[in-house]
Amino acid sequence: MDAPALHAALAAVCPILGVSLGDPDNRATWRIDFDPAATTSQRRAATALLATFTGVDLATYIAAAHAALRDGGVTVGSMRIKTDAESRGLIDGAYALSQVRPDNTIDFKAATGWADVDSQTMQTVSIAVGLWVQACYSAYRQVDEGRMAGTITTTAQVDAAFAAVALPS
Repeated sequence: MDAPALHAALAAVCPILGVSLGDPDNRATWRIDFDPAATTSQRRAATALLATFTGVDLATYIAAAHAALRDGGVTVGSMRIKTDAESRGLIDGAYALSQVRPDNTIDFKAATGWADVDSQTMQTVSIAVGLWVQACYSAYRQVDEGRMAGTITTTAQVDAAFAAVALPS
């Protein structure tokens, strides 16, 4: 548990004198020492924060979860396609080549193995990867805006939002 981060998070919503963790692994032993100037509303907000605090910087968690999803790959037909930055660049190059030389077959290495890919299939793969990356960025934007609006406050909410991302048709 990051006690200074917890203290800072609590102090941002309520005047406090300090926080005691007792056993960092047992929330029942955690205590907030409220400043006498703290209002009932501020005390409630701090108590709610204490109950859900993970010590994780949510913005950093969201960015990492987005990157893992975006780079985790997508299935196109029977091929599992890598979607990390290097793979996306290679796919863009293969697609460009397939458009210049549409009669050539592309030797393509998918995550599921080698494939001989024609121009139309290369276009399908390229579009699917582009749609996947965009869907991931759209989810990233919604989740991050939810964090900034205060409607997404836990890593579980972030995980659930990203788990719902699907390749658009």
